[in-house]
Amino acid sequence: MSKEKPNKEDANWWYDAGQEFCENWIDWRNESRWRIWEVNGQPAIEIGGTVNVLGKFPLKCYIDRIFVTPAGELVVLDLKSGARSPDSDFQLGLYACWVEAKFGVRPPYGCYWNARKGEVSPPFPLDLYTQEYVGAVLEMLKKAKQHEIYIPNVGEHCKRCGVAKACYSVGGEDSHLYDPLDPSYGRGLGRRPTIDSQTDGGIPTVGRDVDIAQSGSLWPPLRQDRP
Repeated sequence: MSKEKPNKEDANWWYDAGQEFCENWIDWRNESRWRIWEVNGQPAIEIGGTVNVLGKFPLKCYIDRIFVTPAGELVVLDLKSGARSPDSDFQLGLYACWVEAKFGVRPPYGCYWNARKGEVSPPFPLDLYTQEYVGAVLEMLKKAKQHEIYIPNVGEHCKRCGVAKACYSVGGEDSHLYDPLDPSYGRGLGRRPTIDSQTDGGIPTVGRDVDIAQSGSLWPPLRQDRP
């Protein structure tokens, strides 16, 4: 909540902001001179489906846009309306791999379009994400799933995660019930202790709701500085 957003980003805010986002998109399209790529007579807008990487690893993607720049280069573009744009090119790299597997041509670059700023991110070179590289990643994911190995990937997305309460890595209050990383998991110890640095002087307290943004935890602390 702020002075500019007294009701946060509610429906009324999105109604007004949505119109601005659309105007930003129109202005950017006119200024950029990028044109939509056409494949098999169809514009590459929200194009997607499932392909098999290296003939054996299914990869399902839906790509917002594929553009052709004035220099003739293909660019995969993902539309973002949130307050932050991703720092990683992984999503875009998977898109490039998908396009290559589907159509036999490879977009060398990818970018994110920021609706709030009305601009694209700097282009990400996507040459790392070859069929072989993505296939190897998918192979590792397949093995991890088979052996029920799930490694935490803590970041901003955790704030929107529907199972965050069950995740030990972000201080989830029910992690002792579901997450093997929690030292209390399967031991019937109840909720894991937390440390309220403001009121308890570092003394563990059990069974109390603690604002994890203001406190630490016994194992390991919540990372507030992650991008």
